[in-house]
Amino acid sequence: MSLLSNKPRLNRRESSQYLREKHGIVRSPATLAKQASTGEGPDYQFDGRMALSTPEMLDEYAARVLGPTVRNASDLRLAREDRGDNWRQVAEPLTPIPESAEVNLRRNDD
Repeated sequence: MSLLSNKPRLNRRESSQYLREKHGIVRSPATLAKQASTGEGPDYQFDGRMALSTPEMLDEYAARVLGPTVRNASDLRLAREDRGDNWRQVAEPLTPIPESAEVNLRRNDD
């Protein structure tokens, strides 16, 4: 294993490498950045404009992503129900566009 676990804070590239090496979780730096914007990624702190995570923050993220250890699919379903995860979550319906809204779909061929 690399020396990343000895650093106090890791940038997103290093965080991606740490997650892959220590936990087997493959997340690109771009994916970690996207997840940070949606609140799904690991916790982080800023040093100026650079997002940094501690190894402990990344370990907590890995535990959250990986979920519980199970022996079969039934155990996984029960574990998710116990945690309250809605693993069959359905997307919310789209909001219809009001009829009063005018939409110009014609192309100008000037």
